[in-house]
Order: sequence, then structure tokens, then C-alpha cells
Amino acid sequence: MSPKPETSARTAGKLLLFSAAATVVMIAARVAADADQPTLTESLQAIADSRPVYALHSAGRLIAGLALVASAWYLLQSWLTQARSSGRLATYLLGFSGAFSIMSALCTIVLAAYPAPGADIPSFIEGIADARWITGKIGFTAAGLALLAGAAYLWQPGGAFRTTSLATAVIGVAMQFIWVDAATVMHRIIGVAFFVWLVALSAVLVTGLIERHVGKSPDSTSNLSTPVGRGRDT
Repeated sequence: MSPKPETSARTAGKLLLFSAAATVVMIAARVAADADQPTLTESLQAIADSRPVYALHSAGRLIAGLALVASAWYLLQSWLTQARSSGRLATYLLGFSGAFSIMSALCTIVLAAYPAPGADIPSFIEGIADARWITGKIGFTAAGLALLAGAAYLWQPGGAFRTTSLATAVIGVAMQFIWVDAATVMHRIIGVAFFVWLVALSAVLVTGLIERHVGKSPDSTSNLSTPVGRGRDT
């Protein structure tokens, strides 16, 4: 049986908060393991030297991804996302991001299990390292696109939500710079901004703030789906 629409959004909010907490563990463990090295050989050696810590990083990444997918599923049961196509798109992209985070986590598990590198690194391990890199970036990109779709959704209720919508759009656009290697400092700032946004979204969902703003029943979705002067959603 699907969860009741009245509780689905709040459950999703709790899962998003759990994902945010797991993300903190993931980042802290990766920094502690000092796994970001100039070469793959050096990275693998750092992982081997700090295997338990890097394993914690892998666990955090996996849990964060699973929580994102689960939160997306719960959000899709809520009338809040059923009201407008932008809400559904944001939710699907959030789940897509979580799925790629899971794939990236599985790659890190393989790297964590690999013994200290010798003179030659197997092509299989090189492929796993490349897959970890690309899946991680795709996941982050999808999360940014989810924010852009979410910005369109948040614009409609008006009031303070429009300020939130603009901030969400700025963060979503900035997250696309994850592909620019030269923007290292910017990546950290964007990462913090995304974390704050995730916590804020969790709070809005868990407290029912957005429900109180647009109404508490599925009938209230007309506030979102048919704005004045427009006959279709965005």
C-alpha cells in the first residue's frame, strides 16, 4: 500500500535530512582519508593507508544515495508533487541523482577493497576509478537540475517562496560547474550551499510549512496547478 499523501512529504523530509547527515559523514571521511591525490596510484595508496576511514566514506555515500532515492519515492506519493509537472520533474531528478550516488558508492567500495597498488594498476581498477568520478559528477549535476525544476515549482506560490525560488535557481546553476576542474574553491562553496538547501527543504517538508501555505488537501493543488492568467503548468 502506498503511503498516505498527508504523511508522504514529511517522511520524504526526514529521509532528506538523513541523506544530508550521511553526506557530512561521507565528506569528512574522504577528507580524513586524504584520498584526493594527483595520480590514481597515490590515491589508491592513501585509500590503502586509511582503509577503515575510506570505508566509512563509502558507507556514507551509499546511505546518502539510498536516502535520496527513498525520499524521491515518498515525494512522488504526495499531492505536493502531483500538483505540477515541475514538482514531479524535480523529484525524478532527485531520485536519479541518488541512483548515481549509489553507483559511485559501489565503485568506492571496490577501491576500498583493493590492496595497496604495485607497479602496475589493473585496467579494471582504472575503469572503476573513472566510473566513480563520472557517476559522482552526473549525480551532482542531476541534483542541480532538480533544484532548477524545484525553483520553477517554488515560484508559483508567491510571497517568500519566490525569494527561495531565486536562491534555489542560483544554486542549481552553480552546481553545473562541477565539470569545471579549475573551479575547485567554487565546488566547496557550492557543496555547502547544496547542503544548506537540502536541510532547509527537509525542514519545510517535515514541519509541513509548504502544506500550510498552499493548503492541506489534494483539492488545494489548484493553488499550484492553475495560476491566474495561465492555463498550463510549467
